[in-house]
Amino acid sequence: MWVEELPEHEVLLSEYLALLVAEKQMIVFDSQNNRWTTESFPIHDEYVNAAVDRHVGVVITSKREFGYATGGRAFAKVPFRKGESYKSVSIKSRDVTLLTTSRLLVFSSSSKVWREIDIK
Repeated sequence: MWVEELPEHEVLLSEYLALLVAEKQMIVFDSQNNRWTTESFPIHDEYVNAAVDRHVGVVITSKREFGYATGGRAFAKVPFRKGESYKSVSIKSRDVTLLTTSRLLVFSSSSKVWREIDIK
């Protein structure tokens, strides 16, 4: 299926990453390791937002956040807590900072994992 045929999609590009978010799936191409990585949204997850910069990308759904970093092999996932919701995202070269109603989540290209800080 060509991108033009997808019913709902978003394409985000950076120097090293190409991220396609479709209705129920996300696909990233990592030019540093010449690799495609695909992940389907879990059932009942709805797309909310996505962002990409040089070495990191993030996809936010109604129930979780997915981070990807250059050199990675999979998306790193962290679910929202009960009653928690997405507020904002900031992304710079190697780091994603995501603010929710109860936590600050940071995803780094060096660690390829989410770190969290409770703010309540």
